[in-house]
Amino acid sequence: MALNDEMQNLVLLRNTPFLPFIYQDSWCNLTNRALNFIDGVAQKCCHIQARAMKRRLQESHSSPQLQSKPLYLANAPFYAESEYVTRDSKVFKLLKQKVLKQQEEAKAREDYLLQRQLALEETVRKQSEDIKRLMALVQQQQPQPNP
Repeated sequence: MALNDEMQNLVLLRNTPFLPFIYQDSWCNLTNRALNFIDGVAQKCCHIQARAMKRRLQESHSSPQLQSKPLYLANAPFYAESEYVTRDSKVFKLLKQKVLKQQEEAKAREDYLLQRQLALEETVRKQSEDIKRLMALVQQQQPQPNP
């Protein structure tokens, strides 16, 4: 009843040449309440339809007429069951590729580091030989003490 009285008051206020702020505020409140009510009804309808659809699907999949597991429309008539591509197999394939790629990168990095180590060892060996030769030259050029 309060809603009807409020609407009548709003209609009476609308006949005035200048709309007061009270009318505008009341009109906004009324429209907001109406929109909230319509949203609530729409949500309830969606929930009811979703529950009904879920119940219907459960009944159709659990009926005794189905002797095997139900085939979904995307896979049913076109492919044999052995050819199904599942999400698990796709994920496994991608993970396997990723691991193989990481292993290849690690192997390449290991080979690179081994080559660097061998090059450094060769450089150190050459430098040690050069130092030995220089030491031998220095010893030869030093004057020998006379007895």
